[in-house]
Amino acid sequence: MRKNGPVVNKIRTEPHTEPLYARVRAELVRGLSSGELTPGMALPAENVLAREMSVSVGTVRKAVDSLVAEGVLTRHQGKGTFVTEQTPERANFHFFRVVDSEGARVLPETLREGVTLRPAGNQAARRLKLEPGVPVVRIERVRAIGGRPSILEVIDVPADLMPGLETESPLPNALYPHYQADHGVSVVSTEDRLSAVVAKPKTSKALCVPEGSPLLRADRVALDLTGNPVEWRRSWFLTDDLAYAVTLG
Repeated sequence: MRKNGPVVNKIRTEPHTEPLYARVRAELVRGLSSGELTPGMALPAENVLAREMSVSVGTVRKAVDSLVAEGVLTRHQGKGTFVTEQTPERANFHFFRVVDSEGARVLPETLREGVTLRPAGNQAARRLKLEPGVPVVRIERVRAIGGRPSILEVIDVPADLMPGLETESPLPNALYPHYQADHGVSVVSTEDRLSAVVAKPKTSKALCVPEGSPLLRADRVALDLTGNPVEWRRSWFLTDDLAYAVTLG
């Protein structure tokens, strides 16, 4: 599995403020974010990792457990622990949270899409932790549910993080698996903010509703393994027969 030696390094034992398992976890995250551990790849056995890192098996297990709980790693009984692969089904289940009037999850399809390269404005730069003016890829999509235009999405992605993304239109319906498979960027969590708004001229035209119609706006920053922002997404939803569902606990 390993092409260029160990995917983890020995953990130093000098005094640290964080617990030992957190340092093991950080070393695993380094391997994941550097591409040494790739989607679908099996991790070495926990006793092998423990020996390579000069820690106990229990310490490795605690670190691995934390990444399994976050969905970064997946355990398969009798086979081992693997780097989680983003699939459209998984991405839709974990990150697309729209339901119909009966509470059933719905899946959108893209009606129209535009992809351009542009300088980051002040707001995009702040949300993506970039310098203003740094190139970003802007993705604008009108998405339909049941054939009806229901969602307008405006998405900004740092251009240097995903080179060539602006040339890849039409993009897949689920973007997070594409980010991982084609650009090596894994989205593992999101920060969402919801607000009630009314349709302005752009959203009114895109969603075929009168100006002033009630809409739900979702403002999302998607984060990678190290907690860095990789996407800023604004979505406007029709609210007459759709809801944004979040389950806690």
